[in-house]
Amino acid sequence: MTALVEMPITCPVCGDIMLTKYEGLNDKFITKKCSRRLDHYMQLFSFADTNEVYGARIRISTKPLRYATWNFQFEDLSIVSDSSLTWHKLPYFYPNLTNYSALVSKIKIFILFS
Repeated sequence: MTALVEMPITCPVCGDIMLTKYEGLNDKFITKKCSRRLDHYMQLFSFADTNEVYGARIRISTKPLRYATWNFQFEDLSIVSDSSLTWHKLPYFYPNLTNYSALVSKIKIFILFS
């Protein structure tokens, strides 16, 4: 299993404080989100007891609205669109979340050739 070590306080892209939300029974899960900026959207997921990131989601396009979602536990990368509820699997790679535009470009190339 690969993880981002621990859940950051600030967004890896812009440095803003990420919005924290506790979810699940007994607040078992933590979701942090940076969505105030127009140039990027990011969500990170962790378990509250370990504070270790197990997943990430970024927006890769707005029209159509598409997201790339990583599950680090299962080494899975999927793309979902708001216009279709189907998931498209892509070859897994570990994302560099600090270089958002390069990451989005890499995913779009994967989509083009898959």
